[in-house]
Amino acid sequence: YQYANKYSPEARKVFWAPHNIFIQASSELGVGGLLCLILCLFYIFKENKKIRHISQDAEFAQKKYLLENEWMVNFSHALDLSLIGYIISGLFLTVLYYPHLYILMAMSVSLKNIVLERRKAEDAGISALATNKM
Repeated sequence: YQYANKYSPEARKVFWAPHNIFIQASSELGVGGLLCLILCLFYIFKENKKIRHISQDAEFAQKKYLLENEWMVNFSHALDLSLIGYIISGLFLTVLYYPHLYILMAMSVSLKNIVLERRKAEDAGISALATNKM
């Protein structure tokens, strides 16, 4: 960009933009920005795996919320597929500053919080039933 801006004739000015989110992150934000992007992507995959692990826990999955557990597992798979789609499209488009990544991250964190709160409520309900039986 700078070479074209400084040394090209006025009629031949070329404005170049990267067509890859990873190249854009590394060129505009440096190594730290690229590392943050990669860590964000890794974190979303990790949290979705944790959601599936908690929802598919044998003791937790046999409760009355079996259909909801299946829905949450499927939704975490859908979030993973959406993130893969974002990464693949990001290899060919410059969508780093668009809100898609942040929306996927927010949905993943929200789903994890829902699963953990429900798990906590189920555990509290089970312990309350156990103390009432005694």
